[in-house]
This record gives sequence, C-alpha cells and structure tokens, in this order.
Amino acid sequence: MWITGLGGLIELTLSPLQVSIFRKNKTFTTLPALDQAINDKGHNQTIKDVIQYVSKQRIHVN
Repeated sequence: MWITGLGGLIELTLSPLQVSIFRKNKTFTTLPALDQAINDKGHNQTIKDVIQYVSKQRIHVN
C-alpha cells in the first residue's frame, strides 16, 4: 500500500509494520527504529494509527 501526504511517498506494510520512505534521489530507505517504535507502541493496528503516529515524528532522511 502506498500513501502520500506525509512529505513524500511512503509504502506501508502492516503487522509487523515497516515504513519505506521514498527519497529525493528516487531510492527507498527504511528507519528500523521508527518501525520498532510503531510496532512496540501498538500504532500498527490501522493505517490511520500509522499516519497519525508518523505525522507527529521528526523524520530526517539524507
């Protein structure tokens, strides 16, 4: 599943969740610490939960 609107293009795979972030150089990257936090805190139940959690994080990708 692909969503947009969080500052770029993001792919979501739920349960266990993994977020893949599309970078400006047209490659994907992952942030394992973000994935772990989302899964550990139970924010992976719905897409709405994921979007709300991720939108509140300060994510910096080089």
